[in-house]
Amino acid sequence: MKKGNTNLSGYYREKFDSFLIYLSVLKDLKQDDVHRFRVSVKNIKSLLLLVEEMDSNTEEGLQMQKQLNKLFKYAGSLRTVQISTDLLKESSFEIDPEIFQYLETQKENAIQKLVKQIHQFNIPKFKKRAMQICIAIDQMDFSTIKDLTDRIIHDELEIVRKLFNSSHGEDYHHEIRKLLKIVKGLHHLILSNGEDEDRQIAVEIVNQTESSLGHWHDYKVLDDYLTCMESEFSRTDIKRLIKSIKNRNTKIKLELKNKSDKLLRENFRSINN
Repeated sequence: MKKGNTNLSGYYREKFDSFLIYLSVLKDLKQDDVHRFRVSVKNIKSLLLLVEEMDSNTEEGLQMQKQLNKLFKYAGSLRTVQISTDLLKESSFEIDPEIFQYLETQKENAIQKLVKQIHQFNIPKFKKRAMQICIAIDQMDFSTIKDLTDRIIHDELEIVRKLFNSSHGEDYHHEIRKLLKIVKGLHHLILSNGEDEDRQIAVEIVNQTESSLGHWHDYKVLDDYLTCMESEFSRTDIKRLIKSIKNRNTKIKLELKNKSDKLLRENFRSINN
């Protein structure tokens, strides 16, 4: 007789319920709500990796992943333009109104696509898949789930190590950040069943590193928008302004990259860490 996993299945239920709450307010398109919605999807995506490793209900996890993908993508498009707008507002440069208008147009395009996906999202199917996944979790003993989870964490960190040790520089930094979010989400799952000092320390290290990479990525996204703007605007003064902003961003990105690389070297160069 397998020991039930009320704590773990309850953790899944909590994340599924949180997703539905954030989905309900996402239609208001407030910046903080978009951010919280994206975080909730990332948490679920981490948990679904474990479902994929299980012998039963793998299809439910895959279907839920597929169901979430478009919503996540278009919420991400809106989130990036919101972040880029904020970074420009916070900069020391006097930003030409045409630049903000360009970003506002990008924002409206992202909103249209996101709203369409919100309306098309099938909540009853999501709830049914969530229920089946929770039932599957309840049917497994904790030690089996913990072993599967730690194996996934090990494999994800192995990929992090290989990407960081490759010769492609910052090309893989965003992918590394996504992998670390998965690792953090899976650690939190096991911690929901009881305290573990070593695991909590690991979470803090992962969180610090992926947060640093997140700040770097924000400026990279802004740079991508600025590069697009360079070909959109013909006015010399705007082109000059964009170049100045990009030069400043390069310095900021380098500082953030160096900080992130230091954390990666200290904590993730070796798979044994």
